[in-house]
Amino acid sequence: MAVIVFDMDGTLVERETPLAWATNRAIKELGLSFKDTSYLHKIHAIWKTEELFNGIDLKTQKDIYVNKLIPKLIEIEMTDEFYKQMKLFPNVNKLIQELFRLNYKLMVCTSRDTESTSQLMEYLKIRKYFINVIGTQIGRFIDDKPSPTPVHYMMKQSGIDKSEQIFTVGDGVKDIQLAKNLNGIGIGVSYEIPENKNKLLKENPIAVIDKFDDILKIRDIIVSNTK
Repeated sequence: MAVIVFDMDGTLVERETPLAWATNRAIKELGLSFKDTSYLHKIHAIWKTEELFNGIDLKTQKDIYVNKLIPKLIEIEMTDEFYKQMKLFPNVNKLIQELFRLNYKLMVCTSRDTESTSQLMEYLKIRKYFINVIGTQIGRFIDDKPSPTPVHYMMKQSGIDKSEQIFTVGDGVKDIQLAKNLNGIGIGVSYEIPENKNKLLKENPIAVIDKFDDILKIRDIIVSNTK
């Protein structure tokens, strides 16, 4: 049976509110301050190109982000307080259980840290359905999505041949590009961030799911396209 590689944030769980909460707490604990608080939701997307903090040049900011902010976020993301912020999207639990029942091999490939992701999945009671989980956090893998390296690594660990049919499901352009690099089929989701839909469509996924009520269509798309 085919392999299905899910992204985590924005795909299985809500991302925006918990990430903003964790980032805000990490920034305060590190004694940093934003030039503009509207950057709170944007920091992880634009930290390489703009000076986000008061009195910190771009070069120093990059070093702080990689060596201080990310480790602090990982620490925060493994606390009960953070777990309480996290919720599965509607019907995601049912989707996962049905795909598992149909004997698909489920994996997660995320930009989160591996250990914190696995613990979060345990808290959400979904870890048991997945044969492998990997985070591509800075410093953990040389290659991040859309490189196929992390997925090939998981498949090797799990004894799955690279020739197995692969689906990817995610809310980011890199998730669809990952499918291409794996010679697989990409399914986009934009139910959390509607403005991502057009970006995803440009990568030619087999479909983009843009409503919570349609999440179970992911199952139908996968089943109908399984060889």
